[in-house]
Amino acid sequence: MVTFDFAEKEREVFGGGAKPEFKVTVVNVAEQTCTVDVGPEAIELRLDSGDDRIYSSADCVEGNSKEERQLTQGRPHEYTLSWDLERSFTDCRDGGAKAQPGWYKANLRGDLVGSVDQLVFQLKA
Repeated sequence: MVTFDFAEKEREVFGGGAKPEFKVTVVNVAEQTCTVDVGPEAIELRLDSGDDRIYSSADCVEGNSKEERQLTQGRPHEYTLSWDLERSFTDCRDGGAKAQPGWYKANLRGDLVGSVDQLVFQLKA
């Protein structure tokens, strides 16, 4: 089971260059201990603005992208994903484009994710 929320509860507006942070919680609901990959490609943070794809944690990951964790039943593994307000591209070009003020949608993707609600947030100048 995976849950997804803002790292700072009740925070849906980010201004003054504040970087959005998202809390991911992974819980093993099976009876036996299991090994789970929580790396940026296995559990992808994807940000969109309207139909425009802005960022993905899976873009251009260098080195070993696996982050395996041993999870015992019912014991949550929590971690934070942050966005540096830079746009990313699947072809790894250096766009250097900073995020503009506006509304964004954050989604988690991956085999473990299942149905997790998207988070909507606003960036202000």
